[in-house]
Amino acid sequence: PRKSLRSMTPAEFAASHDHADATPSLLCDVWGHGDAGREDWCQALVEQLADASVEFQMQQETHSELLCGSFEEFLDLCFESTHNRAFFLFDENLMEQRADLRSQLRLPVEYFGEDLFARFPPKVQPKDACLIVGGEGARSTLHSDPFDFMGTNYCLEGSKLWTFIAPDPLCD
Repeated sequence: PRKSLRSMTPAEFAASHDHADATPSLLCDVWGHGDAGREDWCQALVEQLADASVEFQMQQETHSELLCGSFEEFLDLCFESTHNRAFFLFDENLMEQRADLRSQLRLPVEYFGEDLFARFPPKVQPKDACLIVGGEGARSTLHSDPFDFMGTNYCLEGSKLWTFIAPDPLCD
């Protein structure tokens, strides 16, 4: 189910999500930026990264190819993306020097608590922001995130489809 964080108090959120048999749900309105704030954030992102050099995938039906170009060139290709020829970028380093943009994506502590990854030794801390951008038809391979990671995805435009596979009870 899709739930708006703005419609719940922190206590209501905890009661509905803080137990092992909680139903996974899609949370909306987590940052409260609204449409105007989201547009401003996207504009700032594009302005700051336009000339940055990026590596990205062109995914075709039978294979993928790694390409290089500027972030702006990549975004232009995304608008031409189709299910048969899709463009996909996954970069853990682009946002590193963009503390102003990352700070706007922090989860509300009153709902989600302290970021416990901040207690990890710096060399093993996961990045606090990873930029994943794709045009129509972009996809990732089947994977499992490290640390049973509960990532936060901020879908700026369009939609994203996730497929979850339940763990094998015999492996627990």
